[in-house]
Amino acid sequence: CLCTLAASKAVHHLLQGQSDTAVACLSDALAVADMARSRRSGGIDSDDPTGFQQHAGASGGALSQGLMFAGMGSACEPSLQPTSSVDFAQQHQHQRPRGLCFFLRAVARQAQHNTNDAAQQLILADLDQALALSPDCVEVVLRKAALLMSMERHQDAMAVMEQHLGSFVRDMDRATAFNLLGCCYYHQGKPQQALVNFFACNDLTANAAATRAMCDVRLACFYNTSLAFETTGNHEGQAEFLELAVAELEASKPSTTGLPTGDERRAVALGSGDAALPSLQDLRVELARANAEAGKLNHAQHAYALAIDHATGVTGLGLAELMCEFGAVLLDAGNVDDAEGVANHVVSVNPDFTAALLLQGRVLLAQGEFTAAVAPLRAARDLAAWVGDLGSLAEAAVNLSVAWDSTGRRDQAMVALRGCLLANPDALEPNINYSVLLCRDGRVADARQHWQQFKSKQATASVSKKNQAAVAALDKLCARR
Repeated sequence: CLCTLAASKAVHHLLQGQSDTAVACLSDALAVADMARSRRSGGIDSDDPTGFQQHAGASGGALSQGLMFAGMGSACEPSLQPTSSVDFAQQHQHQRPRGLCFFLRAVARQAQHNTNDAAQQLILADLDQALALSPDCVEVVLRKAALLMSMERHQDAMAVMEQHLGSFVRDMDRATAFNLLGCCYYHQGKPQQALVNFFACNDLTANAAATRAMCDVRLACFYNTSLAFETTGNHEGQAEFLELAVAELEASKPSTTGLPTGDERRAVALGSGDAALPSLQDLRVELARANAEAGKLNHAQHAYALAIDHATGVTGLGLAELMCEFGAVLLDAGNVDDAEGVANHVVSVNPDFTAALLLQGRVLLAQGEFTAAVAPLRAARDLAAWVGDLGSLAEAAVNLSVAWDSTGRRDQAMVALRGCLLANPDALEPNINYSVLLCRDGRVADARQHWQQFKSKQATASVSKKNQAAVAALDKLCARR
């Protein structure tokens, strides 16, 4: 009875965000319950209950608060309904009261967001106690597996889920387990096995009722599937599942409470330690980038335009970066005039922004304004070198070399590339362009030697489509005797 009342009060505290009070309330209740159990078994002399009374007195106000039963409905904000003490009792009626208290204390400790090892071990100990008392409680099993995964104990997490998966009856429980298994495989560097489990989760959630919890799991699994596809280099698959995630989030209202009642907070998204789901705006931006990587430029243009339109609160370089990415997609799609408008606008607002200067230079190259392109591209290169942005440095150097070479200044073009390679000798595109320029300059032997030296140190298996022809030609050149 003591543990049941304490659990009810702890739910009340959790709903109000008072995790510290919930931990104290449950700890006192468990301690007193243990004393009572010890007394019944002879651990305390029944004729001298001093130990029991002393502990009860030392517990102070927290224990008294824990014994107060309060109806939960009146304490809930509308957004948290229909969660109440009645709902919670029904959802966890299969748990023994002490097991429920251990479980709730683990949840409350997690709500304190203390990620050090000692705190994680306390949470794990509570979950182990809860599982020992209620071995068939799905909530405890899944929360323990998720905790082990967050502690990077992936094999242990998988063992917990595989031990209990066969006893899971509901599609929700099985879907959650498959999503967690997929996350574990992903973190172990096994994206293909992760995809198998994510697909199993997707199948189970495909036709399920659209409860808040199921929407959470389905959304997280869509997102996780997209990340697994990205890891394998399948950007079309990544874009497909990001699009599903965007549609899911637009159509549903995933839960926002941390209260672990019933199916709440089952979703675990990769890359987030507290199971937080990505925002709709973040998903829109990721979808735009995935479409661009997949070469689906029309889709990417639409996604970027939508992301920019909804970029409420995004200002400064964050918005400028998004607009520059949009401009680059417009340029790649052949919409040079629109790309010029974007580039000029961003440069006018952020004149020292590397990506904006780079985009402006690329637009001028596309318009045949090679001499005019030199200034913004040189400025972009210098800024990238100053801040150590090797990716932008390589892109600026390549485009600057094109501008110089197109104006008849091949010597300057080669100087630009050599300067880049001094800072980033493993950059693929500058090495390609430098070897090609050597060939055009009649220095075929030097080109062959440079490319062979680069290939001996750096694999070129992940060559983009636009560079495949040049790489093939250089490989053919090196094959000649």
